[in-house]
Amino acid sequence: MYGNLQEISFSSLLEFIGDFKKSGTLIIETKNNHPPYQKIQSYFIFFDLGKIIYGGNENSFTLERLKNYFYLNNDILAENIINKESLEKDIKLIEYNSILNLYQQNIITLHHASNLIEQIIKEVLFNLIPLKNGHFVWQEDCTLQPTIVTFDAHLLLFQVTKNIKTWFKNIDYLKNPFQCPIVNNYKKLLKYLDNDLNQELVNYFDGQTNLIKLSRYFHQDLSLITEIICPWIKIGTVKIVDPFKVTNLLPSVDLHFINILCITDDFLWASHLDSLVNKGTKYNIIISDKISKSIEYIIKFEPHIIIFSLHNLEISDADFCRIVVNIKPLQNITFISAIDEHNYESYIKAKAFGVSEYLSKKIIAKDLFKILKKYNPVR
Repeated sequence: MYGNLQEISFSSLLEFIGDFKKSGTLIIETKNNHPPYQKIQSYFIFFDLGKIIYGGNENSFTLERLKNYFYLNNDILAENIINKESLEKDIKLIEYNSILNLYQQNIITLHHASNLIEQIIKEVLFNLIPLKNGHFVWQEDCTLQPTIVTFDAHLLLFQVTKNIKTWFKNIDYLKNPFQCPIVNNYKKLLKYLDNDLNQELVNYFDGQTNLIKLSRYFHQDLSLITEIICPWIKIGTVKIVDPFKVTNLLPSVDLHFINILCITDDFLWASHLDSLVNKGTKYNIIISDKISKSIEYIIKFEPHIIIFSLHNLEISDADFCRIVVNIKPLQNITFISAIDEHNYESYIKAKAFGVSEYLSKKIIAKDLFKILKKYNPVR
């Protein structure tokens, strides 16, 4: 099952999966329009018999989000989370697996693990429910094991939809979740700090800690954080700032010539692609078999398209893509992962980290010009 969110809303998809008690993975791909993260982003939600097991995005492959959730906890707990990064660097969904391991080792309770997963799912749904554009793919029977806890899809949909309405009610004061509060008049603000949460919250109004981090630090829905902050913004005791401004650093490129960087150690396959490309006058292929050399070429030539296929991996396609898209002029680059054999977890990770296409080498060789035409690069 696949389609786009103009034909069917995300909420309807969620209700359908819940009503028919389906098991599998729902993958959503869309463009994130919140500065400074304006890029293609993928989300995925795992279901078991219509109930949600876990939801994630690119943050699920690192410990960044979990460290936020444990930020205010004791050092022993935070230390256990941090150590998982080195011990489990080969696990794809390190966020989920770290929660699982902490629970299995009795470092956190089932209630704590459940609360963490619920907050992460709600954060993902908060981004997905309002979407009007994007594509979805349903992978039947591809789910996450072992399961820690499951959540009713309809109940979460109701709760998060309510939170979204609260957010949009305050949209005149808070433009996006990446903005940061800063105290403007502390003396006047003091009389409004009438409970522990408010007093603790204000300690992080430093102009650098964004609203998402605040919701994670205090294990609270984003809507509650905004409900607390907005009255203070209205009376001028707190103001909202952007941590930094995004500028358009995209260079001017001659559109009559399209550079393709092919990173591969399969020279026979690369030569075949090169012979195909040379039949067209507007394409130029650059072949590299080393990551260090590839990065040099990327900086020098700023290719429009990257095709990645290394057998002796110095780095995975997903991780390399993540590095590339963090180079500002290349945030919207077309990154094609060329594979010999499909691996579902690798596919999930690749899409979450910004890989445009995850295709077999045979299909790429057969349909190269169709693929190039689909992504007709314009900068």
